[in-house]
Amino acid sequence: MQNNKARLTALIVGALLSGANAWARPEAQPEQQLLARLRRLYPGTVFDAVARTAIPDWYQVTMGANTAYVHPRHLRYLVFGTLFDADALAGRHSHADGRAGADIPVLLPRLEQLPLADAVLTRGDGSGRRMVVFSDPACPYCRQLEHILDDVKDVSVYTFMVPFLGRELSHAIWCSADRAAAWRRALAGENVAEPAGSDGCSDPLERNLALARRLRVQGTPTLLFGAGVRLDGVAGGAELEAALQRAAQEESDHETKR
Repeated sequence: MQNNKARLTALIVGALLSGANAWARPEAQPEQQLLARLRRLYPGTVFDAVARTAIPDWYQVTMGANTAYVHPRHLRYLVFGTLFDADALAGRHSHADGRAGADIPVLLPRLEQLPLADAVLTRGDGSGRRMVVFSDPACPYCRQLEHILDDVKDVSVYTFMVPFLGRELSHAIWCSADRAAAWRRALAGENVAEPAGSDGCSDPLERNLALARRLRVQGTPTLLFGAGVRLDGVAGGAELEAALQRAAQEESDHETKR
């Protein structure tokens, strides 16, 4: 009997240690599993998404307009606040109006975790290199960026329209039969009106604005490249290419570590 109890105790301890070791490795806990566990632990809180961060063992959690950071072995504790990038603190990335980007959060969801169905695929076919742009068709800086993007090759651009300067034009673009073509016409200064017979057309603009708030997008254009790479304001072609390459390299390094 004593031997049986000892064997049972050893099995239980082994199982517990195995579970602890699994939690110690962030790659053993996919984001969706962690999201499900948080929802079970705190049913009164609406958890929207979980994303890996650049810091080992820590995850970013979005809850409406709030962002917190958690460790999967200590879900009792949620750390609220903003994590700053030293590059941003040094003012290397700035807004279109010249303000330093020290308030930019750099721990961002992976591009595939964003609701890309609410964006317009304004360039490319969705394959190859990808980037996300938060843009307003009435924004002059966004029109400037479009001209620069003409010289960036092999890239698919998902554009989340955020109507900071009015909803009418963004709504008309979304309700057009060819949204990408309507976007290009609008950014070229052509008139784009809501098509006849589209009175029942619903748009994702409120969802896009909510997403922009969660990511602290404070102006347009704001560009996301994946792997936590972000630029605020108009960037030159060389800077865009460097950001795309940096995101690809960091993504490759992340997959290698997994």
